[in-house]
Amino acid sequence: MSVLWDAPITVTTAVQFFETLAANRPARLRKLHELPGSAVFIDEAHAAIPIWLWPQSWLWVKELTSEWSCHFVLASGSLAKFWENPDIVSAPECIPNLLPADIRGLLAEEEERRVEVRTESGRMNCEELTQFVAEKDGPTLVILNTVQSAAVLADAMRKKGYDVVHLSTALAPADRERVIDRVRGRLVDPSDNEWFLVATSCVEAGVDFSFRTGVRESCSVASVIQTGGRVNRHGEWTCSELWDVRLVDDSMFKRHPAFEAPRKVLAEMLAEGEFGADATTTVTEALRRELVRRDVRAKADELLKLESLEEFPKVAELYDVIGADTRTVVVDPALVERLNEGGRVPWRELLRGSVQLWAKRVEQLKIQRVNGHEELYYWTGAYDSEFLGYMAGVLPLIQGKETGLYA
Repeated sequence: MSVLWDAPITVTTAVQFFETLAANRPARLRKLHELPGSAVFIDEAHAAIPIWLWPQSWLWVKELTSEWSCHFVLASGSLAKFWENPDIVSAPECIPNLLPADIRGLLAEEEERRVEVRTESGRMNCEELTQFVAEKDGPTLVILNTVQSAAVLADAMRKKGYDVVHLSTALAPADRERVIDRVRGRLVDPSDNEWFLVATSCVEAGVDFSFRTGVRESCSVASVIQTGGRVNRHGEWTCSELWDVRLVDDSMFKRHPAFEAPRKVLAEMLAEGEFGADATTTVTEALRRELVRRDVRAKADELLKLESLEEFPKVAELYDVIGADTRTVVVDPALVERLNEGGRVPWRELLRGSVQLWAKRVEQLKIQRVNGHEELYYWTGAYDSEFLGYMAGVLPLIQGKETGLYA
């Protein structure tokens, strides 16, 4: 990874790339000098940036191709053709597909045989979901919408004696890497079937997992398709099942409010039989329906107006890819000690030993700042590097409040 993008091949994040295009300060913009004539490959483009940022971002991409001699490839297993939607771009366009039509047809036929998407309409509590998951052919992947829900289910299933692996951002990156290696090792053993991976969307893309069965908390059409890429990925089984499920609203299973509109669209399309083998057509239709339910134009138009008026500081301020009010919390005790003693810690090492927590949760848990580092906090509760991560310290608090042991 090159910080200044001056290597022959530079690997960076969508956040870094697009926020650099929106930046207004020399420290960020100096990287752009390396961009003319480049080929830019945007992987998992469906989730690269929020949809309301695409109207302005698309104009920048077009300018880079026409004025800077750049070439762009948009890649995803669930890529919506947003550039054809007049609600997103002012002048819909047609861009070429790298795969010939005959190959796309063969792949669609194979996709229909690889995995079957099914739905369970009733809402389930933790005990009911545990029973539902346990009845499936394994190994089984379970993806829930929040860190808390995944930890609650993983903890409950392990206490009932099931062989469970847990993977979410409750674990620091260094610990997640070890869990991923462990999961990959188990998946290559055809006799190791009676176990479960309970995770969040952090495993939806970018990991080469292939499970016999998948269970996905209802989220969006794109998420179902992405999860399907972790089920029977290499065609080991004749056909596998991917279940769309819904959970009860209680204090244990944490509901994700951002998924309300996509969840309704998913339910509609499953009921109507609109979930076809052509992922691009399916997710493009889902996007069209979601836009009807969300006011994306107001923010998009504001950004376009600011850019046209050359209000570049305001553009940089408004252009927020992640849009999450989180804090960096160091969970590695050795790193905390070095920081408190005034030692220097390389940023990559710091991130590998830290997690991101919502600012509200940091305040609720009264997490303390690292000495001399106002932007950093350190974790003092229980931390399980092999299983629940920082949720090992949070779950007892949630369970205590649920049982009335304390207010």
